[in-house]
Amino acid sequence: MSPRVETETLLSYARQLCDSREWQTGFWASRAAALLTRQAMERSLLEYWEATNASVAHVSSMRAAFLLLNAHVDPPAPAHAYAVWSRLSHACHYRPLDLPPSREEALGWIEDTQRFRDLLLQAHRRAR
Repeated sequence: MSPRVETETLLSYARQLCDSREWQTGFWASRAAALLTRQAMERSLLEYWEATNASVAHVSSMRAAFLLLNAHVDPPAPAHAYAVWSRLSHACHYRPLDLPPSREEALGWIEDTQRFRDLLLQAHRRAR
């Protein structure tokens, strides 16, 4: 089993892709940035559930994990995070007629994911 990559590292790699020259030359950089950002969001949510309610960490879908979050965090935040996660999931999958995400979209998703992670850390501290 490979070692876990920290959420901050995933977001850092995604930012590096957004700032790289590869963004100009290939469509893969935008999808790679979206994938890393989605993994960071999923990791943040999983870490929150592992720290607060381990049984929820093993739910079968990300949708369920986001829905259950409504009872622990202010309701607009999980809905917004789920919407971002859904857009990230869509961006991760290649479709011949879809344009890849723009650099601005990817950077916005990275910032949204960072805010979501910070919100979960605050909620975990309050719950202790």
